[in-house]
Amino acid sequence: MIFRSLGKNLQVSALGFGGAAISGEEGGYGFGSISEEQAYDLLQYAYEKKINLYDTAPIYGFGNSEKRIGKALSGQSNIRKNIVLVSKLGATWNADKIRILDNSPDTVKRMLSESLTNLKTDYLDLYMIHWPDAKNPVEKTMEALLYAKEEGLIRNIGVCNFSQDQLERALKVGQVDVIQNPFSLLDIEAKNELFTFIKERNIGFMSYATLAKGMLSGSFANNKKFENSDVRNLKGRVFQDLFNSIQPLLNTFFNLAKECSMTPAQIALAWVLSHEEIGVALCGAKTFEQIDGLIDKVNYSLPLEVKNTLDKLSLEFKKVRV
Repeated sequence: MIFRSLGKNLQVSALGFGGAAISGEEGGYGFGSISEEQAYDLLQYAYEKKINLYDTAPIYGFGNSEKRIGKALSGQSNIRKNIVLVSKLGATWNADKIRILDNSPDTVKRMLSESLTNLKTDYLDLYMIHWPDAKNPVEKTMEALLYAKEEGLIRNIGVCNFSQDQLERALKVGQVDVIQNPFSLLDIEAKNELFTFIKERNIGFMSYATLAKGMLSGSFANNKKFENSDVRNLKGRVFQDLFNSIQPLLNTFFNLAKECSMTPAQIALAWVLSHEEIGVALCGAKTFEQIDGLIDKVNYSLPLEVKNTLDKLSLEFKKVRV
């Protein structure tokens, strides 16, 4: 494993564990069933393989992802000190488990308290605004986060899915340490709109949708059917139609991976990590083999000719948000 700086304060494994993968069947947001025992073993295995950043959110399995990470890792003092624990606020739900967005200060306080309980810890290394909320000014949310930081409940503040304008508003209130946005061969908006800005301000970048929800790893091949608890099933036809529409470009990508003796997931990750702005790339894994495959090439340096080919391919994909 190699380690990188994420913002000013964090040293993290270049590959981060995407906690949505262990949400299970509880609902909210996740990628299909995985038992308590399987999730526990997977988290332990990731830790043994030197993955030290674990990203989760309350909406992942309606708290299930957080609870599983708490049981397997962060609730154990000998492990807690060695990991970077990340959770988020704002994406919540009502009594009927209808998802809602609420970044109000009261919700910040409530969700943080619940996350700390679920994760069996008394602080978070990084706490992030999950989505911008038009109903609640980011300035008020930032004030609540700065207060939580003063109390020692969180150590770094982050935002997710923010534009540069939204990030600038947050920065007027206080330091934002990390931003988490989509970044992959299929979606290079962050490269075009954020990388220069955050590099100048030493704000760390965490990529999610690194494998484009499996489109870049081949998961959508042969009209694969996903489980009811998998977010890809909820928008199944939309995702499948999108996959089919970019199939010729994906075939070019898959063939290039084969020529390089790499899996599509490995070369997709290597391309993301070839950008110095990336502090950590989040990937969801549900098997030991998937973790091993990604780690195997995490330190791989793409040949210049291959990187240039992938750069050109990313422009052809333009912006495919999944």
